[in-house]
Amino acid sequence: MFKVIEQETSLLINISSEHHLIERLIVTVQPFMKQFGYENISNIEVVIRELLKNAIEHGNKNNPKKHVKCTISRQDDDLFIITTEDQGLGFNYNQIDYSVHEKIHGYAKINAFSEKLQFKQGGRLVIAYIKVEKETNFKVFDADNRKVIVPTGDITYKVSDVLRKLLNGLLANRYTKYRFDLKHVNSIDAICLNIFVSLAAHVAHIPDKTVLEVINCNNDVLTLFRMTRLDELYQFIE
Repeated sequence: MFKVIEQETSLLINISSEHHLIERLIVTVQPFMKQFGYENISNIEVVIRELLKNAIEHGNKNNPKKHVKCTISRQDDDLFIITTEDQGLGFNYNQIDYSVHEKIHGYAKINAFSEKLQFKQGGRLVIAYIKVEKETNFKVFDADNRKVIVPTGDITYKVSDVLRKLLNGLLANRYTKYRFDLKHVNSIDAICLNIFVSLAAHVAHIPDKTVLEVINCNNDVLTLFRMTRLDELYQFIE
């Protein structure tokens, strides 16, 4: 048995206690997460695998006639809740050893990848809270005689090298007109703000041919630009 109900911000899945269905469930979860902009969900996949293995093996004792209910729900931008509920007898979860060993597995592994772990219904229902970070990419295309750059998430030190190489490549090809579409950006750190400063400095010597625009910028990011006086170098378009 493999039944999936997809809602706006959650997946409801009911499977029989068969191990081969775990990977099928993982494949189902991937496009669900991708629609929210999450490409790298390795921590989610690890937790789901371990939760389902425990539910099938220890909860339902590998009995294919017994089912495991699994839900994956998005709570906010980066927080997801994963639950599994088996049809077993439960267990004493107060005796779980969460020690991290060389070959970590089971609830110790689930706990290591989770923000919080809860047990209900005598241990038959397990709830894992997991933070997932979006991997920011940069989409580049031409529009209105400008190079339009669209980050897919926050611009932080983790992508600073990617952004710097992207802009250096464009500058090397003598592009001087840029439009940054920040509709997916909630935060820019100091390292990446300096990259914006550097770009402005590189094109400052040809002001007649330079365009530096920012569109779809939220108030928090706009405040950062103003605090660093970047609003004097970039034109903000509402």
